[in-house]
Amino acid sequence: MSAARELDTLNGYQQISSNQDQVVARGTERRACETEGTMAYAQRSALEAALLDNHGNIALAAIQLRIAKITVYRLINAYDICYVEIKARKFAS
Repeated sequence: MSAARELDTLNGYQQISSNQDQVVARGTERRACETEGTMAYAQRSALEAALLDNHGNIALAAIQLRIAKITVYRLINAYDICYVEIKARKFAS
């Protein structure tokens, strides 16, 4: 690898930089939430369980998890949780 191009990992993102351009790609965070035994997997599983327990109600899920409601929204985005499917399960049961 040349000196002009380097690969750094910063806060779960792989950052590839060169003199001409800079490309940032999401890498490790998505794979980590799918790998059993990681903290990301545990967070995603707990969030999905809380949303299912509370029939898709984000406010009640946040209370159950003892985190802020905005954090629930951020985790839903970060882990690509399909919130529509969880709300649909509410009416199926």
